[in-house]
Amino acid sequence: MYETFFGLARKPFSASPDPSMYVASPATERIMKRLVYAARENTGGFLLTGPAGCGKTLLLEKLATGSAASLEFLFIRAGKMDGNALAAALLRAAGLVASDPYDRNAAMHNFGKYLLGKAGSGKHFAILIDGGEWVDNDGLTVLEMLNDLRRDGTFLATFILAGREDLARRTMSLPGLRDRFTLSARVEPLDAESCFAYVRTRLSAAGGSADIIADDALGEVFMYSKGIPRRINRVCDLALLTAFGLEKERVDAEVMEAVLEELAESPV
Repeated sequence: MYETFFGLARKPFSASPDPSMYVASPATERIMKRLVYAARENTGGFLLTGPAGCGKTLLLEKLATGSAASLEFLFIRAGKMDGNALAAALLRAAGLVASDPYDRNAAMHNFGKYLLGKAGSGKHFAILIDGGEWVDNDGLTVLEMLNDLRRDGTFLATFILAGREDLARRTMSLPGLRDRFTLSARVEPLDAESCFAYVRTRLSAAGGSADIIADDALGEVFMYSKGIPRRINRVCDLALLTAFGLEKERVDAEVMEAVLEELAESPV
C-alpha cells in the first residue's frame, strides 16, 4: 500500500518469515554455520532455542532454501503433538502413507526405509521441526527413535528441533533424549547496533533508501522492540504506514511517537 510512495519494490517488514529478507548479524551467522555443519555432517540432533519472535523459523527456512543441492530437508511445523502425531507427520512430509490401523513402530520402520533410499542416492538429510515447544514428552521420544536410524554407524538424518526456552529445559530433563543433541544454539534478541543494521538492510533489500526511517526514530524502534525482530517488523511496518498517511517522506521521531502511542493503546 505504501510501497510506491516510498519507492519500495516490496514490503520490507513482513509479519511472516522471509528467507529472501534474511539479515545476517555476527550472532546469526555463527548459528547458521552450526546449522549447515549439522546438516552436512549428519551429526544426529541439534537443539535451537530462543525467545518468541527472535528468528528461529527464519534461520530454519534460510537453511532449507540456501543450502547445497546435496542437502535435502523435511520441514515440519509442529502443533500440539504426541508421539503418534509426530511420527505420522514425518510420514506425511515424506509422502508416505501410514498403516491402518496405525502403528508407530511400523511408521518409523517405513520412514527408516525412506531415509535409507535417500542415503543411497548420496543425499545428506535433515529434518527441521519448528515449534518444538508444542511437542509433548511422548512426541520427543520419537526423536530418539529417529536418532537410532543408522547405516554403517552413520546417522541417516540430522534432526533439528527448534522452540522456545522451555523446550531446552524439558529436553535436558529427558535422559534418553538429552545426549542425542550433539550441537545446540540459542537465538538472542538483537543489540542496538544490530537492530539499526537490520532495519536499514531490509529497507535497502526492498529497493528503498536505508534512511527512510531516521536515526532518532531507530532508537525508539529498539526501545520498543527490545531487539526482537518480530516486534521490529511490526513497529516499522506501522511506522511506514503512518508516515504514508501523513504524506511524510521519512519516519522521524514525531511519526514514531504517534506509532508508539497507537501500539500502547492496542489490545494486541
